[in-house]
Amino acid sequence: MSLEGKVETYLEYEIKDREGKIVKKGKVKAKSWVKNFARLIRTAIGYGGAGWVDRDGNAHGVVRDNLPTLHAFAGEGNANYGVLVGKGTSPPTKDDASDVYDLADQISHGDGDDMLHYMGTDEVDIAVSDKTVTYKWTRDFKNNGSVDVTIKEVALAVKLTLADTDYYFLMFHTVLASPVSVPAGATITWRVVLKYAA
Repeated sequence: MSLEGKVETYLEYEIKDREGKIVKKGKVKAKSWVKNFARLIRTAIGYGGAGWVDRDGNAHGVVRDNLPTLHAFAGEGNANYGVLVGKGTSPPTKDDASDVYDLADQISHGDGDDMLHYMGTDEVDIAVSDKTVTYKWTRDFKNNGSVDVTIKEVALAVKLTLADTDYYFLMFHTVLASPVSVPAGATITWRVVLKYAA
């Protein structure tokens, strides 16, 4: 089937060993932009505010004037937002199955066993090639522990400041059909890719 006129999302990953050599890479079909993403679109270009659900499961009234504080560029060590990874398979939901508001079991930031060192989240600027438009969010995670760490879920969350308080909202979440293992000493790069074929 042609992708003409359609939008798709997928994940890319690369694993590098201690010397920086790529030892594995792959592409994974992504499954879900969650309900908060629809709320974002409605707030930005629709009739107005919507009740966004934060990563703690609490609803917040968000209006268009709040959006200038919105971003996904989490710094090194910040595991509250940006590209996130986990080891769970059953994420919590709110109103319905599409209202996923957090990872099932997030992998913590750190340098010990069963943890990953979260580098900063960045973007790859919009690119146009052969009638295809792509935009990517990317983040590196380093395994500084002594055991392999297995990733079973990938997510993207944003930070939004409301009344001088920062809140974190999940926008995208996918449980991987085939988990990806990060060996001790290795670094994995995840990219969330939004693609439109014109």
